[in-house]
Amino acid sequence: MQERHVTVNGNKIRYIEEGDSKNTIVLLHGLGGMAERWFPWCHF
Repeated sequence: MQERHVTVNGNKIRYIEEGDSKNTIVLLHGLGGMAERWFPWCHF
């Protein structure tokens, strides 16, 4: 698992990348949430 950052329209966005599949899934959370909330549904 790798924590990465990207800047979009001047805003620094954190995201977590895992796996080596050519398939991609993006999980979004709402305001006040955090990426770690998705961990119970991810198989690392």
